[in-house]
Amino acid sequence: MCAYPDEAKAETEIFKSNIMIENNYLIAEFMGDTSVSIHKMEYHVSWDWLIPVVDKCFEVADSAEQCKAIRYALHETDKEYLYRAVVRFIQKNTDTEKMMKMRIADMDNDLN
Repeated sequence: MCAYPDEAKAETEIFKSNIMIENNYLIAEFMGDTSVSIHKMEYHVSWDWLIPVVDKCFEVADSAEQCKAIRYALHETDKEYLYRAVVRFIQKNTDTEKMMKMRIADMDNDLN
């Protein structure tokens, strides 16, 4: 526990930064691209990085219901909410086996 408010604020910022890094890496794994430096990933700040992830979520979803929060965030054009919705989608709807199948499919597409 921090003795001073400034220290507590700094610890909170570090915690948020670590979560963002973990979430960006989770997204990169989902997308099959972990070659980019974790500190250069911009899923949390860039529509250009985030929209391809949204497209892939729609592709792998088993039902429209799974993408409800993503569709809502797109409708509201709320990038922060969309980022969180994508992270939740990936956490809920992918497992190691499914992730491996997607990586293999991506590699097959690269070979063709």
